[in-house]
Order: sequence, then structure tokens, then C-alpha cells
Amino acid sequence: TSGSILVFNVTDLDGPNQAAVTEIILTNVTTGKNITLTSQNISMDIYRVVDAKYHYRDNVKYNQYNGIYVPLGDEATIYMNLTTSLHYNLSGKYKVTLVVPTQKAKFASAEVTF
Repeated sequence: TSGSILVFNVTDLDGPNQAAVTEIILTNVTTGKNITLTSQNISMDIYRVVDAKYHYRDNVKYNQYNGIYVPLGDEATIYMNLTTSLHYNLSGKYKVTLVVPTQKAKFASAEVTF
């Protein structure tokens, strides 16, 4: 009844000073179809941010322009209700890709099942 919920941790370990997750790409493992959440979708879908108990500089934030904004050395758990912007429940297994334009491409992925 609460929709398609995605919970994940973000950490900026090695710079730049301010990293931003500007897009989240959800790829259905079975069909290969992509759903791209823009920074505006991300800011609508986030309903809770739990910052780590320690902070190097500032809290993890989000807005419609940057998506998720992570200062260097900070960490948080992000809670998203994807049905807020998608307006439907996801089902099946998806690969989740976080797009951080200021970072060099790194091969990392996670799979989630809705």
C-alpha cells in the first residue's frame, strides 16, 4: 500500500568536495527497459534522509536541481517512494544506477526486487 520503496546509503569518500546524484536509472533485469529519474523526480520521491551520526562538513541534502547533494566525507540513508513521480508500483528485479556527473565512471551496481 505504500508503493515502491527504495532505501539506500550514499557516501562521498574521495571527492569532489560536493557530489550530486543527478539521475537514478532503474533497469528492469528481465526486459532491459530503463526508467530514468531526473533530479526533479528524485527530490519529489525522497521522503526521509537519515544522516550518519558524524558529519565531516554538512548534512546530505536534496533539491530539484542537484538531486541528492553529498558533501565530501558525509554519509546518509535515503528513503524514496518511487510511486510519487512514477504514479505506479514497480514489480520485478531492477538494476539501480546512480549517476554522479562529477565523478569518474566506476562500475558498481545493485539489484533490487519490488
